[in-house]
Amino acid sequence: MKIYAYFIFLFFQLVPQEQQTAGTEPFTGLWHHAQSNRDIRIVVEETDSTRYTIYDSTRDKKGKLLGSEDIYPAFRKNDKLVMPASNSPRCPYCEIQRKEETLLYICNSPLDLESNVLRTDQQTDTVLLYRKR
Repeated sequence: MKIYAYFIFLFFQLVPQEQQTAGTEPFTGLWHHAQSNRDIRIVVEETDSTRYTIYDSTRDKKGKLLGSEDIYPAFRKNDKLVMPASNSPRCPYCEIQRKEETLLYICNSPLDLESNVLRTDQQTDTVLLYRKR
């Protein structure tokens, strides 16, 4: 039964990714940070191509999900994705920029849940992600 449930889960995880990466959309797909074993899956909304959903998860070396998968709304602003600061879900303001074949994921301090601009005068969290094939 567990194997059957796993394949259903895997199917629903892969179908949106394949549909989204088929076009020329630069942000959609599955992205990976090897040092932290963090996966970011970005999906564009079907009804509004300026809105995105970001699925953020960390896995162990065997691929098992550690904790839960976090889900964040985002929107496209010029050449980057913007995730507004929010108390629900609890997240700081973040920007995601495409740099050649990578994504640069920059967030304000996790304690700053009010600023809706990137605070370069404070410490930021920066992660470089590579497309997972």
